[in-house]
Amino acid sequence: MSDRPKKGKVEPSGRIPETVHEIQDLRKVLEAGTYKLAADWKQLGLALGIEEFRLRQISTNNQGETRACLNAALQTWIDTGSATLEKLVEAVADPAFINNEKLSKEIKEEYLKSDK
Repeated sequence: MSDRPKKGKVEPSGRIPETVHEIQDLRKVLEAGTYKLAADWKQLGLALGIEEFRLRQISTNNQGETRACLNAALQTWIDTGSATLEKLVEAVADPAFINNEKLSKEIKEEYLKSDK
């Protein structure tokens, strides 16, 4: 067993590590406002780089239930290994997709606090 701290877990400070490794890492973010995006889950998926055919599969597999589709899309994104909170913030603010600067700012201020 390694003495290293486990990557991808919410830290005691409530800050979420920069790289997202598990859907559980997003639990606080989801509870804090990202579920506002459930209706826009497809647009968020596109903004995060998920291919359209995969988003159609997610919709079919989850019978179009928006929160389940959002969770599945986020898990697909996490599985790429390139998921970060910075990318989530950028995707939420992206005017070509979600264009929710307010929510993007809330996530950034709450979960990407500088440790300085």
